[in-house]
Amino acid sequence: MFSLKEKKDPKFQQNLVEESLEKIGKRLDTNDASNLDTNQVLDWVKTVLNNAIELSNDENLEKDPPDTLELPREIAAYVIQKMMHILMRQNDIRDNGLYYLNDTGAALSISAEEMRNLLDDEFNNLRYQFTTQLKAELDSEKLYWCALILMKIICADGQIHPAEKEYFDVVQELIKDMDIDLQELEKTALKTEDIPELSLNTETAVSMLKYVVTIAMCDGEYVGQESEFITKAAGSLGIEHSMIDQILQPIAATFMVLESLFPKAVKD
Repeated sequence: MFSLKEKKDPKFQQNLVEESLEKIGKRLDTNDASNLDTNQVLDWVKTVLNNAIELSNDENLEKDPPDTLELPREIAAYVIQKMMHILMRQNDIRDNGLYYLNDTGAALSISAEEMRNLLDDEFNNLRYQFTTQLKAELDSEKLYWCALILMKIICADGQIHPAEKEYFDVVQELIKDMDIDLQELEKTALKTEDIPELSLNTETAVSMLKYVVTIAMCDGEYVGQESEFITKAAGSLGIEHSMIDQILQPIAATFMVLESLFPKAVKD
């Protein structure tokens, strides 16, 4: 797992490519991969990862699907994980990145279900990084209000979807050192109408609102109560109303593509 500081390094993505090529070369030497041309595999991986870098930096760019390649399952999954690290350097992923991930997974014969599992693991990592960022930057009062905002968006539509429950871990981590538990916070969130201005720095405020929007979208529905609260949360975070759609629309589009390409399995 990479820290936010590491991911902000301009050389992060290229360093990751070089590190990945070195590790894959060693794995090919130790795996039963005698039928594979190591140089050909490394060239293929290098092209795929460099394409991912370009896609992450240009949301309008498209790349042709890579040629099919048969790799040991462990190495194939490793390549996909490194692609995700590159594509999610900004802690989100664009549509073009998802489409290229899908094409690369197909080229490696990785099922949509396995791809979704790998994506969910990466989303879990992003949630951890998000909470780590907030706890490093904010005092306890601001952490409390951030936790309350997240709880309010989870409860905004009057029911808690299984996908939304995954975000309880974030809320729990934010209030871990406070004299309040999740149940108490939920009760407080339901009866709290006014949220003070939190005076966060712009980067943290935008990250926070993106997270609020992500929770609203994660159950596949976006209702009026959620829209209304997002507007209120944006005001508390110091984000102008005109910016809300700029944040909301890309996330909504990404969720549509995500569920189309990698539908989440429904648990009994």
